[in-house]
Amino acid sequence: MSRKRSPLTRLLRLREIREKAARVEMAHAQREELEAAEREEIARLAEEDFVTPLDVMRPGQLLAMRLTGARLHEIREAAAADHDEAQRRLDERRSDWHRASVELEGAEALEEKRKRAAAAAARAAAERALDDLQIVRRGRRSG
Repeated sequence: MSRKRSPLTRLLRLREIREKAARVEMAHAQREELEAAEREEIARLAEEDFVTPLDVMRPGQLLAMRLTGARLHEIREAAAADHDEAQRRLDERRSDWHRASVELEGAEALEEKRKRAAAAAARAAAERALDDLQIVRRGRRSG
C-alpha cells in the first residue's frame, strides 16, 4: 500500500536531503582545508630551516644551493596557493550549507503551519460532529 505524500512533505524531505549533503560537503572541505594548511606549514618550515652555509663554496655547490632554495620557495608558494583554494572552497561549501539550512528551516516552518492548520480543522470537525450529535440526541428526547 503506498501512501501519497503531500507536496509539502516531499519538499521538506528534499530540503532535508540537500541540507545533509551540503553539511557533508562542508565537512569534507573543512578536512581538505586543514590538510592544505598543514602542507603549507610544513613547506614554510622547510623553507625556513634551509640554512645557507657560511663557508666558501665552489660554484657548483652554490648553484645547487640556490636551486634548492628556489625549489623550496616554489613548493611553499604552491602549498600556499592550494591552501587559499581550499579556504575558498570551504567558504563556498559553508555558504551552500547555510543556504540549504535556511531553506530547510523554511520548509519545516511551513510543515508545522500545515500540521497546526490540519489539527485545527480536525478539532473544528470534531466539535461540529459533537454539536450534530447533541442536536440528534435532543431531537430523540423531544420526539
